[in-house]
Amino acid sequence: MVLISLLEAIFIYGVLEYRNIKLKINEKIFITMILFVVNSYYLSYMSLGNFFWDVDYNTRVLFFIPTILLISFIDIKYRLVFDIDILCGIIISVLVLLIFGSKKIWIDSILGGISLFFISLLMNITTKQMGMGDVFYYGLCGTIVGIKHSILLFFISFFVAFVYIVIMKILKKDISNGLISFTPFISISLIITSLI
Repeated sequence: MVLISLLEAIFIYGVLEYRNIKLKINEKIFITMILFVVNSYYLSYMSLGNFFWDVDYNTRVLFFIPTILLISFIDIKYRLVFDIDILCGIIISVLVLLIFGSKKIWIDSILGGISLFFISLLMNITTKQMGMGDVFYYGLCGTIVGIKHSILLFFISFFVAFVYIVIMKILKKDISNGLISFTPFISISLIITSLI
């Protein structure tokens, strides 16, 4: 678990370094700790052979964790979602599906991605409150969770964002112009949804 977390952390640091995004030591420690905790949970759950464990689904989440952190971290710091990160997430999802997936899982993933993409695109068009990076990220997450969890992921992400905003208001923290980076909330909802 430690080795996997360190390799994923090195991958994230390498991508950020390539993009000239410098991390402070506490940010590196934070990212490594998140990777270790989440990987430990998923891998220990898999090793226990839990009969509720959906190997196809949760293996995709496990392999997708570095991409989740990378996209969320960049969005928090710079309010950007890079197309190449979304593309890498799609490639990771497809590779895991090729190895572990069945025809049923493929259909579920495609429908999940399409449904979340179009729901968030409709929201983008009608409200102008969501960026296209969030729309593409929702589509990517939809391919991970599939159709049966897509709507749940969508609503949980807004609930988590709502809780965050309420806490910021209570603490009287300034939310710059009412705008927040939304991909971290989508990422949190992806992990929550995968645990349900």
